[in-house]
Amino acid sequence: TREALLRNTIVFNSTGFPAVSIPIGLTKDNMPVAVQMIGPPFREDKILAVAYNYECINNTGIKFMPPSPFTT
Repeated sequence: TREALLRNTIVFNSTGFPAVSIPIGLTKDNMPVAVQMIGPPFREDKILAVAYNYECINNTGIKFMPPSPFTT
């Protein structure tokens, strides 16, 4: 649910500190693990740039992409 996705970042986002969670891998039980990054107040551009670069370098955007509902 939306609440589950926001519970770790909403405290920071509501106070002006942008926060983003990035998937970094899986546990031995195939449970997702993420890292949360918090940026300077009102600097979403910085935190999104860091998150984007991390995902590009580590291919996490591809590795954790949910399956498309349109594949057969």
